[in-house]
Amino acid sequence: MQLDWVMSYMEAREIQESLPEAQKQLPFQLKERKCGKFSPELRNFALTLHFYSSAAYKYVRKIFGTKVLPHPRTISKWYSDLDGTPGYSAEALHAIKIKVDIEKQNGKSLLVR
Repeated sequence: MQLDWVMSYMEAREIQESLPEAQKQLPFQLKERKCGKFSPELRNFALTLHFYSSAAYKYVRKIFGTKVLPHPRTISKWYSDLDGTPGYSAEALHAIKIKVDIEKQNGKSLLVR
């Protein structure tokens, strides 16, 4: 059974306004992006979406076009750039340092367990 789903202009507008900036830009990426690097926001969105569901990632690429999001092999290359050695990664320690600095500015301290 096929369901017909029609959305009013106001509903579409409300959904669009609730989206983070990276997701708002997806439809426009198809026209603007020719070749080159992806924006940090779009890269983060692509990595997160692919991490949670590769099927959803493939669906978004199919609906919006293959130029909107990077190919899954590109995502694999991005993951291979991360240091996978045992222990705390430099990226994790850097993120913790940023959080500590923010809390210090607010007169608070950060406890990491």
